[in-house]
Amino acid sequence: LGIIATGSFDQLKAQGHISQAYLDAAMANTPLRGFGSAQDVAEAVCWLASEKAKFVTGQVICVDGGFHI
Repeated sequence: LGIIATGSFDQLKAQGHISQAYLDAAMANTPLRGFGSAQDVAEAVCWLASEKAKFVTGQVICVDGGFHI
């Protein structure tokens, strides 16, 4: 997963453990120029669990806004 703006990310950011410089660099290095949401992850999981993905095997699905590219 890429940076998912929820849960522990929000807590760490609020406590000052994640600097603005890090956030800016992460955003600049993510082709879709944003952070993911829990909904983004849930959509990928639902697709993988559906009949639409019944023939998908041995793949890595990166929910990261293109960061791995």
